[in-house]
Order: sequence, then structure tokens, then C-alpha cells
Amino acid sequence: MKNEHLSEEEIQALALGTENQGKFYGHLQHCLQCRKSIETYQTIFTALAQQPMITFGFDITPPAEITKQKVKRMPVSVPILALGILSFLTLSLAIMGWLASRTTSHGLLLSNGIIIGVATLILCGLLVEMVIKYRRKISTIRQFNLQHLTGSSF
Repeated sequence: MKNEHLSEEEIQALALGTENQGKFYGHLQHCLQCRKSIETYQTIFTALAQQPMITFGFDITPPAEITKQKVKRMPVSVPILALGILSFLTLSLAIMGWLASRTTSHGLLLSNGIIIGVATLILCGLLVEMVIKYRRKISTIRQFNLQHLTGSSF
């Protein structure tokens, strides 16, 4: 017979009926506190079993129209693509210049010049892309304003 109280796991197992009361019979005969704990857990487990299943009040599946839509590809900007290819090529030349600088001083000047050129190309390409996007936005705003002034649609 145990002199100390049953653990919470043992009490819960007894309350659920998954544990055999035989090995705790002696302790339960004399320990009112453990018997009360088992009764409390039995009451809780019975009340929980009688609760209805929780369900959502709305449908979380997407509508069929959404699932059938195709993914829109982002348009590739030709200036940015050309700039990327050109930057890769000039960066490759800069690396070759750096490798050549290990043997001569002319390679170091070449690699520094190429790196500055790449940076300039990138900035110019970003500027061109920004101007293109700006013109598109202005065109859209003008069409919108024209539509509202004349009352017609696109």
C-alpha cells in the first residue's frame, strides 16, 4: 500500500477507466482525497464528452472560381533583363581583371573600371525602369480621368 497520494496521471487514468483499480485498491480505501479527485475528473470527463463538437459557422474552402483561376505571370521588363545580362557579363570581366591584377598592375585598373561601369549600368537601368512604370501609371490615371469626365467606359 502506498503512503503518498496517487499522481495526476494515475488519477486521470482511473477516472477514464484505462487503469485497473486493483493495484490502487488499498490506497483508495483509506484516502478520501484521491477518491474525491477521481470523482472530480469523472465529472469533468463526462461533461466534456456530452459537449457538442465545435464547428465553424462558415465554410473555409475557397470558391470554385478562385481555384480555377490561372496564376498571372509578372511581365518581364526587357530593359531590366538586358541590364541583368550585361551586368553579369561585365562582372565576369571584372573577376577576370582581378585575377589578371595578381600578375600585372593593368588588371587592377581594368577591374576597378568595370566594377564602376557595372554600378553605373545598374543605376541607369533602375532609372529607366522607374520612368517606364511612371509613364504607365500616368497613362492609367489620364484614362481614368477621361472616363469620368466623358461618362464612358474604357
